[in-house]
This record gives sequence, structure tokens and C-alpha cells, in this order.
Amino acid sequence: MVRQETIEFVRENRSLLREVAENGDPAISPLAAAFLAAVPPGDEKASSLGQGEGNRDGGTAR
Repeated sequence: MVRQETIEFVRENRSLLREVAENGDPAISPLAAAFLAAVPPGDEKASSLGQGEGNRDGGTAR
């Protein structure tokens, strides 16, 4: 599971992470997008991050 500290960081910095995911350096944009996907806004439960789930669409990494 995503650690509580990470959840709090993502929720407090969501707009910055969104900006990085959309317009940031290609080397870090995917990481910012992954944090946004793993930690929903509000009180929803955060998903697993880095737990070997693979791609959700069943495809291969590009």
C-alpha cells in the first residue's frame, strides 16, 4: 500500500504534480502521473503503488 506520508504529500501537492505530469521533463512526468493515479483526491482509498500489478490495460510498457 502507499504509505501515509506519500498520500499526504500527493494530496497537498496535487496541482504541482499535475503540472509536472502534463508539462514536465519526460524523465519525471510518468512518476508524477503515477502518484496522481495511485492517490485519489479526498478520502478515497489509495491504491497499491509498485506492487507488481503491471499495466492495467494488459499491454506492455513502452
